[in-house]
Amino acid sequence: MALNYTGMGAGVSASTVTDPQKLFQALPSKARAYSYLRDVQGEVLKAWDGQRMQKRDVIIKMNTGGGKTTVGLLMLRSCLNAHESPHFNSA
Repeated sequence: MALNYTGMGAGVSASTVTDPQKLFQALPSKARAYSYLRDVQGEVLKAWDGQRMQKRDVIIKMNTGGGKTTVGLLMLRSCLNAHESPHFNSA
């Protein structure tokens, strides 16, 4: 997968954006296959971003080839940019 978080120029930085859809647009160089978010990816990211503070556990269910890895990585980077850390159960 060709998502590159380095080499940012002036403007919006992929290391500070927390909105996952805007984060995707801020990525500096993307392979041609990743030049835009697919509709289902955008819908999943929008739904997740709207409830990220209320729900701790999230399951992504998308069709094969629907872009789950891309969505998951954008969600992770969004959390890292917001300085959110994973919650662990101490059992």
